[in-house]
Amino acid sequence: MKKMSQIIDELASRLVYEGPYEVPDVMADDPLAPALTNDTDESNGGVKRAKRWANNFDRDVYFICPHTDSISRISSGHSNHHEDRRFSISCKRTFSSFPSCYDSGWVNNFDQAFSFSCSSHSVLTGMISSHSNHHEDRRFAFRCCNAPGHHHTYCYWTPYVNCFDEYFEWLADSYSYLAGVSSYHNNKQE
Repeated sequence: MKKMSQIIDELASRLVYEGPYEVPDVMADDPLAPALTNDTDESNGGVKRAKRWANNFDRDVYFICPHTDSISRISSGHSNHHEDRRFSISCKRTFSSFPSCYDSGWVNNFDQAFSFSCSSHSVLTGMISSHSNHHEDRRFAFRCCNAPGHHHTYCYWTPYVNCFDEYFEWLADSYSYLAGVSSYHNNKQE
């Protein structure tokens, strides 16, 4: 079995993702592409595009941006049937040179809250999540990166972006970067 660091390095070295949507027939021959769903929420030039999820329900998430990018968008939909979430993640160009990166390891156990922040001047560039059907919860690990000349001047926590079971979408504006994530679990809501 591969170590988490080997999986992360392999994902970061390939061109992972060009945006939150893909035209289905373009991805048909890509065995590494996550499964497309019937969910659609954007039309481009009259062509309906399907959302590309980074995982399916009850499956793990392995998402790492290309080396010079950071996470710019996260959306997630919940299924009461599966008591789980799917994630769609996008990246944006962030660094002008290859950054120095580190992996957090698991930041929570199942049924536990967490609040994770990258170290000073680093931003989130990857997310790994493991799902447990027994706990109906997820644990998370993150990748953070920084490069010379990249500095934060004003950091803040947003209010929660969703309530339990709700769809959410978080998008960084052109001058903002994601540097931390917080979440908690409720056994009643799962």
